Amino acid sequence: MNIRLLSLLIILNSTAFAQLHTYNWSNGNKKAEGIIKEGLEQGKWSFWSKDGVVQQEVTYKDGEFDGQYINYNDKGEKKEEGFRKTSHFSQKLFSTKVQFRSSPNQSSG
Repeated sequence: MNIRLLSLLIILNSTAFAQLHTYNWSNGNKKAEGIIKEGLEQGKWSFWSKDGVVQQEVTYKDGEFDGQYINYNDKGEKKEEGFRKTSHFSQKLFSTKVQFRSSPNQSSG
């Protein structure tokens, strides 16, 4: 078999299984959305409340919570963000996070 054809088949086969999945609440609003590849979550996933307000954005790698995350309040404003990294050597979870006391659009006092 020609090496170019074999390379093309390998590339097509590996990308064919990565699909965008969208889950909806019973009212039709989005509940969750992200990529699943070979049965595992990959990359950025977003989650919404039943009212359609974004609640969380997280990053997955091979089905594991691994990377940037952002949590939102009930109004869809950022309240916390950070980064989580799982070491496959030690199985320890390292995380950093930043908490927002108020929305950047709100004035204090």
